[in-house]
Amino acid sequence: MNTSTSIALSDDFSELRQRLENAAEKAKEERKPQAALAILLHTLPRIETELNAGRCTQPDKAKMLFSVLSQQVIKHYQSAPAQCSTQCWTQFLHRSKHPNNSLLQIFSALNLLLNFEFGLAAKEVLKKEDLDNFQNDGLILIRAFGMGFSNSLRSYLKSKPIARMLQLTGAFNDQHFCHFSVRKAMQHAWVASARLVKSHPAELPKKIQDLDSYVAVLNRLIFEPGVVMKTLVSLPGI
Repeated sequence: MNTSTSIALSDDFSELRQRLENAAEKAKEERKPQAALAILLHTLPRIETELNAGRCTQPDKAKMLFSVLSQQVIKHYQSAPAQCSTQCWTQFLHRSKHPNNSLLQIFSALNLLLNFEFGLAAKEVLKKEDLDNFQNDGLILIRAFGMGFSNSLRSYLKSKPIARMLQLTGAFNDQHFCHFSVRKAMQHAWVASARLVKSHPAELPKKIQDLDSYVAVLNRLIFEPGVVMKTLVSLPGI
């Protein structure tokens, strides 16, 4: 395992949860979008449930992957705009014209976590020979992110009456919104991760750059959803 994580593997995620909560509070103070941290905080209990139920065949690696991913995200939040080295995170943290707790940012955050950060964390934690045996655990983690996203979305909708009404009409839902399919993101996460883990060290920077560009394009589609949806999400109750 080639990770350099500073969070020790313990019986629970208490230290990591505290770091995520502190980062979310700091992001709120700095008026940064907190959606990525919120999804991680909603995902964490689901992963604990899966681990406690013994569904992961390699629980230490599963726990480490989520810990590494979370720390990567915290570092992005701690970085100044000039230090942000990726297109996708620069878009999300520093160039979004939407309010810090907008609906679009929840979808953008999941895009970042599943399509970008999951693969980078997998590259840190896994070796090529781990892939086949870890795939089931990887899919369990990815599904946990889907649940974390759904819970974040529900939490958001509770405070937005108009958004709740629109959800009932099917104007948007957990499966497809603003050209961004949550299901496709979940399917892509493991494929992209495996591609990075298998990469030769000399090829890795280019593959990460290409993945960053791909996720940045998805972000633009999320933040520019078309005239009808753009009008809907600009309403005060959304």
